[in-house]
Amino acid sequence: MRDKLQKAPWWVWSLIIWVYMGSMMTVLNHFLQSASWTASAVGGFAGALVVGGMGGPWFVRQRRRTMAAVGNLTARDLRIASRAVMRGPVPLDPDIRAAAAQLARLQLKQYSGKNLWLGRITFVVFAFLTFVLVLGESRWWLVATAMTLAFGVYAALEPRRLRRRIENLSQEEPSHP
Repeated sequence: MRDKLQKAPWWVWSLIIWVYMGSMMTVLNHFLQSASWTASAVGGFAGALVVGGMGGPWFVRQRRRTMAAVGNLTARDLRIASRAVMRGPVPLDPDIRAAAAQLARLQLKQYSGKNLWLGRITFVVFAFLTFVLVLGESRWWLVATAMTLAFGVYAALEPRRLRRRIENLSQEEPSHP
């Protein structure tokens, strides 16, 4: 089932994202903003329409790039290669190892050039805005500030980790402890 869903067209992904985000935003608006169910549903589903409209095509584009990078791997081998990019032992199968190295390069490419600076600026702006909300609204916004800063640190450290992982995955014979 999961593999069939992965190959779904953009409009299916947009619909899934829209329903999930619309439901979640409706419930959150109702309970956190004390809005009526009608107002919460209108606001939640209108906001989710934007997120779903952008999320579906984005997900399908990312999936297409991933499939182009790894070639004709089975779904099982693709899961192994994806996991190898993140952690764990280097796969012994040279095809899976090469696919994992390609996936790591694809991820590293997303952390370079204009994406790098756009990401850094975005994290700084969001951290600043959530901190302003701490001063003006509630100290609970410190949670959002801390999360934004944590994601920013992760995004800053991830390229270094990916470069080391690419080195390990690119070796002819993987070294196992």
